[in-house]
Amino acid sequence: MAETGEVNKASLSKVEKKKKKEKNLPFYQLFSCADKYDYVLMIFGSIGAIVHGSSMPIFFLIFGQMVNSFSKNQMDLHKMTHEISKYALYFVYLGLIVCISSYAEIACWMYTGERQVSTLRKKYLEAVLKQDVGFFTLMLEPEILFSVYRQTHFLFKMLLVRMCF
Repeated sequence: MAETGEVNKASLSKVEKKKKKEKNLPFYQLFSCADKYDYVLMIFGSIGAIVHGSSMPIFFLIFGQMVNSFSKNQMDLHKMTHEISKYALYFVYLGLIVCISSYAEIACWMYTGERQVSTLRKKYLEAVLKQDVGFFTLMLEPEILFSVYRQTHFLFKMLLVRMCF
């Protein structure tokens, strides 16, 4: 009984040493499981993010022009109403562009993240299943599954939170 406790402590210390030696993943390796379709999705998602991000300065430009039109057309109410209607239409167009671009940003990055994490889970599970039998004596079955989930979920968060939001 005492010997098995010592063996478990020794195996746990080996696992702890391996955990300490883990390195952070470099940025360029975040996309190691991406294929051409994922890169296309990432490009469309990035374009959507750029358009979405540039909408606020464009909003302020349109708003500034609208405010300037108040002072230019103070005497002619019909012309001022026409100018305000024109800028209101610009705001509607800008709102539609923002909705479409933000949807493209989120949807493309979410979908490519899910695809890459799914590929990574398959590869990770294959690598775990190819391990020697002694590897499985160190860890319990739920620990292995939780390890697969935890590490792939971390990558998914990195892909989405860091790149998308």
